[in-house]
Amino acid sequence: MIPSTAESARKKILYLSPVLNFPAKGGNFIRVKNSIKTLSKLGELGIVPTEDLLSQEAQTFFNNFGTFYKLKTLEYIPRKFRERVYYWASRRINKICYPQINICLRERKKFEEIEKIITKFQPDLLWLGFANISYPLFLFLTSKFNIPIVFDTDSVWSLYLERCGNFLENPKQKKSFIRSAKKFRNYETNIIPKAKWITAVSELEKLYYQDLGIAKEKVFLFSNAVDFEDYPNLKPNTKADPDANRLFIGGSFWPNSPMSVSCHWFLESIWPDLKRANPDFKLLIAGRNAEKEIKIRDSDITVISDPNDINPILRSCQIAVVPTLCEAGTRLKILEAGAVGLPVVSTRLGAEGLSIESENHFLLADSSKEIVAQILRLQKSKELRDNISRNLHLWVKENGSIDTQKKEALSILKAIEGALS
Repeated sequence: MIPSTAESARKKILYLSPVLNFPAKGGNFIRVKNSIKTLSKLGELGIVPTEDLLSQEAQTFFNNFGTFYKLKTLEYIPRKFRERVYYWASRRINKICYPQINICLRERKKFEEIEKIITKFQPDLLWLGFANISYPLFLFLTSKFNIPIVFDTDSVWSLYLERCGNFLENPKQKKSFIRSAKKFRNYETNIIPKAKWITAVSELEKLYYQDLGIAKEKVFLFSNAVDFEDYPNLKPNTKADPDANRLFIGGSFWPNSPMSVSCHWFLESIWPDLKRANPDFKLLIAGRNAEKEIKIRDSDITVISDPNDINPILRSCQIAVVPTLCEAGTRLKILEAGAVGLPVVSTRLGAEGLSIESENHFLLADSSKEIVAQILRLQKSKELRDNISRNLHLWVKENGSIDTQKKEALSILKAIEGALS
């Protein structure tokens, strides 16, 4: 049974996630890092990365927040090979399975190692990060343990795949995305309802899960959040004053990723018009694998891959642009911009799930012409920039910090305690 809230310091929580690394480069990894920080404040934490071998630097960092467990199985199964085996086995020959999802023998070995860790750690609660892409592990855990499991989601995965698929021009790739979206929608419909405690990153996605027939009291808000300690003011002797004409675009880049699709659209349909309006504009694009995906020769465009610290990069710019065309969940890049006081121009989808208001916390723009116009408005008016950045900063402090996330986590733990008492 979950200890009472008065005993929360002694609560043992085992956090498992396929997405886990440090330095945290990209929204997914920031979410996990900050979730771990939050949960470590609520009790004794165990941490298990279920897909990746972490560097010694990463292991040392996460050991600051709990007991770190390394899966030996991952040492002799390279990830790319493991993924190929998983898909080949699950589609063709492997019949060793848990309900509705096939798993290969190598995955089963990994699950058995996780079972041993759980037996050793003796947690009061299992917190499955990115559970929406960890269905086999979730089903395995529910079949083996009578321990409360928080099914923690970062987004509605089927919605993400469907939206991105609609923007692909290659028919084969589009078909693959849409097929995957249908598969994940089937998982969401048939497996997520098996969970007793489910998280969503926004009120909008809470409604999606409730529309699946999941009882309202089973779905909890566990928002994306930033830790303001990760975005300190720079020391005077190292501070780079924001370039009055420099724009920022950030995210995670890989073939057909939401940020790759959106950034290419910005470069092709928006950037030329901005340069005609103001030849002094510069653009800084930063994020995971950025240089691999954004290959452009333009002296006014800087591309930075995998920065260890995004804070000085954000603070060197004047305006953040979120030209999101396809995505799900909520955008951590808006929260990061708010943390450093950077005004934002975003599409409606970019701001989806965040209760921020256009003309108050950010400027809304969906078409290429609207984005150009809103950027020019901000660039020309210091008063508008100051108002937007101040309001967004205050909103993030009140609604998008790990202090807020801690309150949400406590609500989840209290609900579990009440259900089990």
